[in-house]
Amino acid sequence: MNKIPVLIYHDIYSENEPAEIEPKGKFIYTLSLKEFQLQMSFLADNSYKTISLKDYIDSVRNKIELPNNALIITFDDGHITNYKNAFPALKEYGFVATFFITVKNIGCHDGLTVEQLKEMETQGMSIQSHTMTHPFLCDLSRQDILWELSESKKALENKLGKTVSYLALPGGRYSLLVKEIARQVGYEAVCTSIIGYNSLDSDLFSIKRWAILRGAKISDFASILQKSYHYLAYNKGRYILLTGLKKILGNRAYDSIREKVI
Repeated sequence: MNKIPVLIYHDIYSENEPAEIEPKGKFIYTLSLKEFQLQMSFLADNSYKTISLKDYIDSVRNKIELPNNALIITFDDGHITNYKNAFPALKEYGFVATFFITVKNIGCHDGLTVEQLKEMETQGMSIQSHTMTHPFLCDLSRQDILWELSESKKALENKLGKTVSYLALPGGRYSLLVKEIARQVGYEAVCTSIIGYNSLDSDLFSIKRWAILRGAKISDFASILQKSYHYLAYNKGRYILLTGLKKILGNRAYDSIREKVI
């Protein structure tokens, strides 16, 4: 049974990026354009094929095996550099990706505009939900989770004139309640930050993803794609440890400490 890796990117910065749209508090998630292009070149040189989330979900529902060289690329948040830098690089290699958009960021000085989102869709990219305001959903009440998930879906559908079917969780924070509400309001799949791979037997409301971090070696990138058992085991252990720390410290305290350390 083939295992499908799903990659998470955030911001992709060029050396000439203006200071006013530099990232705040998430340095490790911000790749240089040079790093990103090197990774896209690696995919192309090694005959990897990007597929859409819909392709994967259809394969699960119909129990149709996907090629071993298939992978999914996703972006979280909806930063302007997704359009300025990542989008052209993806088009250069004929790759597709899913962009999960935080609705509050649309039209801001460092966020994508509706026109840019529509242009990306016409070029094969998929635009999906990353909530209204990017909160840690596990810290919210049922009513507030319901609002974040349902209103972001409606808002994007109204702006884009299309159905929004998929959700990515801010900060990867996940719970059974979030899963229940996502299903209730009409999402067909939920992307998490849980480390691992996806297959025909995977839960569509708990899709695993790999965060691609700044400064990652191309050998580490290759290990993800080649499904190295040792690399998976190491990163699963790290994920379990960090998840435990988040529960002990609380989401906000954990993020505050992480930013100071980084």
